Amino acid sequence: MNCTRLAMVVMIALALSCNQSSSEHSNTIQTSDTSINFDQRLIGTGTPTIIFEAGLGDGNEHWTTLQDSLSKSYTTLSYDRLGVGESPSTTLRRTVENQVEDLHQLITQNSIDGPIILVGHSMGSYIVRKYQSTYPDDIAGIFLIDPSHEYQHDEIRSRMSMQEVDSMKAAMESFFSEQPKGVYNEYLEFEPTWIKMREVPFPKDIPVHIVASWRENSFLTPENMAAKKKLYNNWLMGHENITMTSTTQSGHYIHLDEPGLVLELIRDFLSDVDLSLAP
Repeated sequence: MNCTRLAMVVMIALALSCNQSSSEHSNTIQTSDTSINFDQRLIGTGTPTIIFEAGLGDGNEHWTTLQDSLSKSYTTLSYDRLGVGESPSTTLRRTVENQVEDLHQLITQNSIDGPIILVGHSMGSYIVRKYQSTYPDDIAGIFLIDPSHEYQHDEIRSRMSMQEVDSMKAAMESFFSEQPKGVYNEYLEFEPTWIKMREVPFPKDIPVHIVASWRENSFLTPENMAAKKKLYNNWLMGHENITMTSTTQSGHYIHLDEPGLVLELIRDFLSDVDLSLAP
């Protein structure tokens, strides 16, 4: 694999695993166990409740700045998924369905009835979208930060030879196999999840806002960025309830690079949410 392709692999790996925790836990539990002790941060009061869902392998510390500010006016909840950060590990696969059920259990344990605003970054956007399609009643809005797109990797692979695709997969497998087990387990389900998400449409009855990074790098070349923009814009087609803001000042982690921008956008988004749509 040449240096350009290797750089692409590294950028993919970094985009999926930046700032991941090295914590690992020996205790195992089942999702059906109602006594799961998630590592969580529930602060603030007020309506709606804002729940944050981090990217692949990322912990709740990614939301500290946003959560501290928003909790002055709203109830906010961030947490580590099972096997990530300080939450216990699990013997169950990290499928999007299992992750949705984990989140549902966390919401139930905290007696959160709604209305709820779900905020998802990167792969966390899959969990947010799948959760809303599974449990729509209490969800009043969805806010996505540089979300993973279910067709983006296919678009990129379509411009690579079979040998290059195999080399990229091998390099990513090698990278993630050296990460903490919980992170690796999430990575194992990443491709099956984006295939499943093709069957999960965006809602049309609640507001959705997308914050996108248009900053190019060695992976997001002008060609790959053009594909990303096209795919994101496809999400908007036929959905008057979906709006989008873009930035070239941040990379994939917009909420860490430009927290002020994201906070302003979330506040504007909340002012437009019709809380009467959720009980």
